[in-house]
Formats: sequence, structure tokens, C-alpha cells
Amino acid sequence: MNDAAILDLPDDPILLKQMIVQRDAAIEQIKREAAEQIEAMQQRHKAEMAAILRRFYGPRSEASDAVAFVWSGCRARCAGRSQLG
Repeated sequence: MNDAAILDLPDDPILLKQMIVQRDAAIEQIKREAAEQIEAMQQRHKAEMAAILRRFYGPRSEASDAVAFVWSGCRARCAGRSQLG
């Protein structure tokens, strides 16, 4: 705080306490609003990622099949290496 801001504060302790309570309430309101905005952004991000994955892999059931397909290919390659060596 600069000197001018300090000089603008009231000398009355009761008024100072009220200002502190109001400031704390404003800070809590800002925190709540920020948390709500973050939650909304996370939900939007999750929905956008789900849409991208659906476009890339197709419906959800097919996406899990794609993962299973890739995993089975990895296992087959690993099994082939063990038989060669």
C-alpha cells in the first residue's frame, strides 16, 4: 500500500473492521466466481475432447475396440520377438 492509500483509511477501528469484513467477503466472492469459471471451462474442455475423440475414433464402443486392437498388436509383436530370440 502506498502512503496516500494509508492516509485515506479511517481512524475509527470499527470502520476499519467493517472495511476488512467487506474486503474479505469480496475476496471470497471472487474465489467462488473463479472456481465456477474454472469448473465451466473444465466441463467445456472435457466435452470438446470427447467430441474430438468421437470424430477420430468413432462412437465410444468403437474407441475401446481401437485401444484393444492396438494393445493386441503390441502383444503379438512382443510374442513374436520372444519366439525369435
